[in-house]
Amino acid sequence: TYMKKFCMEEHGHLVVLAAFDCVDDTVLVKKALLSEIVSSLDELVGDPFGRKVLHYLLYPRDPRSFHPHVVAILAQGDANSTSKKDGRVRQSELREAVSEPLLEYVGNRAEELLRSKAGSLFIEVVLDQAAGDVLPAMEAVADVIGQAFDPKIHIVCDAVGHLAVKRLIKHDKERKNPPYFSQLLLSRLRRFTLRSWIATNRGAFVAASLLESHLDDVRVNVKKQLCAVEGKLKQQQSAGAAVLKKLLKISS
Repeated sequence: TYMKKFCMEEHGHLVVLAAFDCVDDTVLVKKALLSEIVSSLDELVGDPFGRKVLHYLLYPRDPRSFHPHVVAILAQGDANSTSKKDGRVRQSELREAVSEPLLEYVGNRAEELLRSKAGSLFIEVVLDQAAGDVLPAMEAVADVIGQAFDPKIHIVCDAVGHLAVKRLIKHDKERKNPPYFSQLLLSRLRRFTLRSWIATNRGAFVAASLLESHLDDVRVNVKKQLCAVEGKLKQQQSAGAAVLKKLLKISS
């Protein structure tokens, strides 16, 4: 469709973002724009400009994704004479319209998204900014990480995936209310899973992120499991294991 093409073009996607900023009739925007956008999620999530459109709907002008030059261009339309609705109201209505399908998409494509840098950042934005119940999508992500451990293919051993997991754990500090990702993740881990993780460098770094959680129950749980395998941890020579031993005050 033309809308999908607009969203995936360097200059065209800026026109779409400007429409989100300026058109007060959000019912019209939902019907004319968002319906086509939501039906093209596979293509848009896989495209750098398409992802920006989706990101903007959840978090307009997020400095993590939008260059100051682009923000400055879009800001020129803020004082237009035709927009009467409060921008925050407009943004909230659009966010609510796309949140459910985006959360569903993350839940259905969690593993695929976790294994790409762009996809993992998309997961973070959706879980952080979507309106409504994020729990099912967050559980789906935790389920992927809680899968049986195979160092050749497990997400915590993946070059991109382990960094994504660490960011999701650390982001709990920014959450004002449950659900907390680290708690969900621990509930998915099988017995001795952490013992398997610490035998790999990247897995050990993920375990360290859990050990540094701001949540007391997470820290206590992880510390108890790791202290139970202190002997195995002492044998590990990876950089990740060194971080764990330092946090646990274990001498090699």
